[in-house]
Amino acid sequence: MKKLPLYMLLLFVGSTVNAQKIFSTQTGQIKFNASTALENVAAVNNQVDSKMLDKTGQIVFSVLIKGFKFENQLMEDHFNENYMESSKIPKAEFKGYITNISTVNFSKDGNYNVTLDGTLTMHDVSQKISTTGTVTIARGNPE
Repeated sequence: MKKLPLYMLLLFVGSTVNAQKIFSTQTGQIKFNASTALENVAAVNNQVDSKMLDKTGQIVFSVLIKGFKFENQLMEDHFNENYMESSKIPKAEFKGYITNISTVNFSKDGNYNVTLDGTLTMHDVSQKISTTGTVTIARGNPE
């Protein structure tokens, strides 16, 4: 009989955890553009692994540096070998929160402007960042 409150607590905690929905993809996309007037420096990576909790707005993504594709193959080689040393440090990651997750209506399709706060780790250097983005809900799922 003394164990009953503990079981009820565990049942409640289990129900609370299950109430959150985890959204994930391994085909996310990251783009960057560092172009100047003299040179077009832009790349896209379509192999982004990300996860997000709908209730808390916690978000994590990881990206393989070699997944960034440039129009110019020589630029891509220099990026990987000289700048990012992707054979030594193959991944970058972000861990943080969507601070205004309550503004995203997961049951209604649309685009929602969000603010993210967290830590970006790239080339073994971590830095706190705050940025904005868009969460798109389509067919009841974020994109």
